Amino acid sequence: MREHWNLPPEFRFWQTGEDWLLILLGCCSDKQRAQVLLLLWRAWHLRCDVIHEKGKESIMKSVSFLLNYEAMLTDCSPASRNNKGKKAIGLPELTNQFGSCSSIPNRVLDMHPSPWSMPTEDTAVINVDAAYKPLTGESAIGVVARDGQGSIIAVISRSIDICQDAEESEARAILAGLQLGIELGLHEPIVMSDCTAAVNASTSTVPNLSKLWSVYKDISNVALRLPGCLVQYTSRKFNCFAHNLAQLAFQYGTCNFWLSPVPAYISELAVGDGVNFESE
Repeated sequence: MREHWNLPPEFRFWQTGEDWLLILLGCCSDKQRAQVLLLLWRAWHLRCDVIHEKGKESIMKSVSFLLNYEAMLTDCSPASRNNKGKKAIGLPELTNQFGSCSSIPNRVLDMHPSPWSMPTEDTAVINVDAAYKPLTGESAIGVVARDGQGSIIAVISRSIDICQDAEESEARAILAGLQLGIELGLHEPIVMSDCTAAVNASTSTVPNLSKLWSVYKDISNVALRLPGCLVQYTSRKFNCFAHNLAQLAFQYGTCNFWLSPVPAYISELAVGDGVNFESE
């Protein structure tokens, strides 16, 4: 856990007397204190698993559990209840276009929720969303690509690998949207997500030093293969179709990809999507 958390030194955990735990917690910051208690709680679980169960719980699984559980507790705090539980962290000053860095394609970040707008005839809008279960890290994504007439081009509804937190699942949905744009040969696609943290990190020109740096590195590399692509924020109201696709895969553990025409029961998931067709 020391690779992920700033825990107190090892000697602080030595049992030096009846009050050793109080002394340990008294030397911790608020965040460290919470992490120490979570660590001890999980350690007791492993002890019980060895004594009363089969003893097959792994250390790595416990590490993943604690990271996900801490993320869930953080997302439940009052300061983190916006954006459907996905925490927007460290938002830098926003601009309309990031064209100053040659290694990053021109991508626009619009933090104001806006209706789905009809793209030009030779481009497309790709809506993406993710579903995430904090206790296990299970995740799924939904992706829908529409053409300039608003017609569905392709749909993805699939489970993905275990994620560390909700932001990672949303970032992987953005990555899947960009990859779909390449596979379909779309011109300057607009990828729209309702997770501000993932959108902001995907469009930043500053090297990402977070625990999700490899995911955002992949996003930057894929975006380089889609000149002129945009990654934008949209509200949940205009992202319901992608949300429903993610929930479908999450519920049934399926991995599906459809090209138009999609099955009728998939088209029905678009009901209530809040999509507006606006003339340019």
